[in-house]
Formats: sequence, C-alpha cells, structure tokens
Amino acid sequence: MKLGAVVGISGRLPTSTAPTYAQLMASVPAYQRVVASQGLLARAFMPSAKGLKIDFEPGAAQSLVVHAPGGDQRYATDAKGSIRVPYDPALAAARVELSAMPKDVGPDA
Repeated sequence: MKLGAVVGISGRLPTSTAPTYAQLMASVPAYQRVVASQGLLARAFMPSAKGLKIDFEPGAAQSLVVHAPGGDQRYATDAKGSIRVPYDPALAAARVELSAMPKDVGPDA
C-alpha cells in the first residue's frame, strides 16, 4: 500500500487592486519560514518558493504592474489564467497594480 500527502498553501488575497509589493508578497517569506522550521526530511520534499503565483478567473487576460524604482515590471496571465511574479525583497515599497482581484494567491514553488 502506498501513502501520499498533498499540502496546499494559499496566501492572503489582496484587499484592493493597488497593494504594495510587500503586502502582495507577504506569503512568500512566511512560506519560506515554514519550510525552514521543518525537519530535514520535510524540507527535502518541500519546494522552495521563488515568488508568487496569482490565479485569476480563466478566460479574460489580466495583468499586474510593479512600479519598481528602476522602471515598471509588467506581467500578464498565461493560458491558465495565472501570473508568476518573482520575489525580490528590494521592491518592498513598490506600488503594484492588478487589473482585477485574483481568485487565489500562493507561493510559486
């Protein structure tokens, strides 16, 4: 008999379409702390978070703009309605614009 486990981790949905980068990405360092606090075996099987995966209702193209000090960074949904944004703590104070409210937010692991 084989046993398996699946753990789903969701982040906090933004409360507006104009959060700061730090507010939007808050679940990434939280996820990294959870992984770091686990035992060696658990850490070996838990992927590290490279950023945030933001899911929108499929069917309509959505976008996200990070107003970074070095210039705007623009992201668009893929065919599945997801945007993947890399984590960069240096952008904590940057403003973000979402074209719509997402349906789910979680670590991009």
